[in-house]
Amino acid sequence: MTTASPKPGQYAIDGPRSEITFTTTHMFGLGTVRGSFRLQGGTVSLVEPLTGSRVHAVADAASFHTGNNNRDRQVLSKALLDTATYPDIVFTTIGAELDEAGTWTLQGN
Repeated sequence: MTTASPKPGQYAIDGPRSEITFTTTHMFGLGTVRGSFRLQGGTVSLVEPLTGSRVHAVADAASFHTGNNNRDRQVLSKALLDTATYPDIVFTTIGAELDEAGTWTLQGN
């Protein structure tokens, strides 16, 4: 089944209706950690070919949440994210690739 591509253009990311989730391995490898950040907003600029499209998104660093208060406090502290100094996490693509399964992957900073 082929999914139709959206038309080229500039699209706004609806921050309140979007979220960023992640899964990682616990520091000691004892289990899986799942968490999220609140997305403030951003833009998606689609061009032809779609591999040249760009995404710019901004997350609220202080919204980091894994459900473990001690871990969350440490990650939000000066030792790691330092959200008091760096309140935003910004992602900007440097490329987009489509794999054989039809899944898009965005590389970026």
